[in-house]
Amino acid sequence: MTKKLLCPRCGDVLADADYRPMAGSLALSAPGGCQLTPQMGAIHIRRAEQELASASSPAGADEARTRLEFVRRHVGELMYDLPCHRGHYTLATAPQITRALRRAKGHWVSLGEQ
Repeated sequence: MTKKLLCPRCGDVLADADYRPMAGSLALSAPGGCQLTPQMGAIHIRRAEQELASASSPAGADEARTRLEFVRRHVGELMYDLPCHRGHYTLATAPQITRALRRAKGHWVSLGEQ
């Protein structure tokens, strides 16, 4: 199945998702065609800790803290950090994405706030 993943903040396309249920294969590509690669939680923990340490506003610190808590809850899973061309970022695990793809009725999938 192939569907479009949408930014939960603005609704723009984040990625094209190609999911093969029988093979358990998930491939994401950015709107420009570049393959998006998942990373393990340790990399995301380091990045979120750096964002928290360098936050320039209380809102930025809150967002970094939320991301850090999310990553810690899902540290053993592959995660995608999906950039939106408007500057938003959506962090989602591979299982969350595949679950959203399977449940979506149409060709457009919103991941919701993570």
